[in-house]
Amino acid sequence: MGSKKLLIVGVDPGTTLGYAALDIDGNLVSIGSGKNIDRSILISRLVALGKVLVVAGDKEKNQELIELVGIKLGAKIITPEYDMKVEEKRDMARAYPTGSQHEIDSLASALMALKKLKPLIQKIEVFLSYGHKEHLRDELLGLVVGKGLNIRDAADLLEPEEEIAEPVKKPGESKPVPPELQHVNDRLRRAKKEMGLLREHNLHLQEDIALIRKEKEGALSKFQQREFGKEFARRLFQKESKVQYLEGELRKRCQEIHSLRDHVSLLFYFLSRVNGCLLLKKLDNLGTQELFRKEKILNIEAGDILLVKDPDIFGENAVEALRKKVTVIISKKPVSRKVSQQLPFFFLPAAKLKIEESRDFAIVQKTEFNALKQQQDVLGKVLEEYRRERDAGRPIEIGNEPVYGQED
Repeated sequence: MGSKKLLIVGVDPGTTLGYAALDIDGNLVSIGSGKNIDRSILISRLVALGKVLVVAGDKEKNQELIELVGIKLGAKIITPEYDMKVEEKRDMARAYPTGSQHEIDSLASALMALKKLKPLIQKIEVFLSYGHKEHLRDELLGLVVGKGLNIRDAADLLEPEEEIAEPVKKPGESKPVPPELQHVNDRLRRAKKEMGLLREHNLHLQEDIALIRKEKEGALSKFQQREFGKEFARRLFQKESKVQYLEGELRKRCQEIHSLRDHVSLLFYFLSRVNGCLLLKKLDNLGTQELFRKEKILNIEAGDILLVKDPDIFGENAVEALRKKVTVIISKKPVSRKVSQQLPFFFLPAAKLKIEESRDFAIVQKTEFNALKQQQDVLGKVLEEYRRERDAGRPIEIGNEPVYGQED
């Protein structure tokens, strides 16, 4: 991969095309728009900037130009979970210099893709940190993100495999795990135990495959000494089928081990950051089925904070069960005004927080969370006062002139 900069590119197709390129750390590398930018010109500009790992858009369904550019560059294509809203994109791009709505749309697409990749990037960095292989960062990112390889397999291609060791704590430095992370600790222990069982099972599968192959070779040797018979063909077919099945099972178990190992690495990272962070418990929505499915995993208790993908989907039974335990919900998808007023929760936008996620949990900095919550509290009080004065028909002071509230 050489010294080429790794890029995450957002593209806004149309008569006027917009594009934005970020590096893997979120720094803006290039941004532009114009009516004279076609696919070949765009690809030439991007290739000159660096190695494109990801091409992203702001629509849930792939747009043709984005797919063609991604294929041409050999990049991963990332789309949002829903069509991004105009205000949401402007909020995301506010901290960067932009010259048009097309540049805002493309930049928001790149930022969305980077946010989606953060958990995977974090896993890679934890893997590198524990294995003291930080020098492989760009190469590993290129193989895992760009080529879709497993972290362990990609590392084996670059260097011989080494076991990841847990961070060593010096005497007197160990700190008690907060109660809210005890459940994570339990899951971590179970995952490590399951990894050991999977390794043992894999050894048995490998032994079975070796035995079957040996029998197959013996059968083939006998076949050369006699004519082909139906019974022999049937038995040979059964053996071959069993070999293929066991090889498939072995691949599946290896994938499970890799997935568990990556998940354990991320949980180690979460535990190392716990003192300055808050633990979030993840739900796809506030529906009754989703809550029932995740209830045993998350063990939601009083005072917990939820990270919800789409709170506009909810069930009365789930809301009733959660209202006794949960006050604050961080929403990935912007919650509608009607739902925010209807449900008994305080909603915070996930887009305004730097959240690091695993499969079922996430963490966020306490200071960042508290600052946003205080800001939303103040805004809510201002809006409530405005509505109260408007409904009462009293004048609302703007500058030195009274203005009376009107219905929207």
